[in-house]
Amino acid sequence: MDKKGQFFKRLFKARYHSVYSFFLKRLGSPEDAADASQETFMRMVRHNGAISLKSPDSYLFRTARNLATDMLRTRAVRSKYTEAADIEAQPSTAPLQDAALD
Repeated sequence: MDKKGQFFKRLFKARYHSVYSFFLKRLGSPEDAADASQETFMRMVRHNGAISLKSPDSYLFRTARNLATDMLRTRAVRSKYTEAADIEAQPSTAPLQDAALD
């Protein structure tokens, strides 16, 4: 394994639980926390100069905070539109069962 791979492996082992806990508190869902944690580390891996950062922990948690903010905004927008278009609250246009039997 190369130097970059070893760096990220150590970072992942050392910080995954902290990042996951951060997301679990912010997002409230274990599934969302796991997805967001994975995305955070993937963004860190994609950052070309990550291995030479002075404070990789700061960059990691800044990335996590930004991702949590984005996810909460997306969730708020989705809930706004799904409440407006709640399918179960809409009256059915299907004929009643009695009318269909007749």
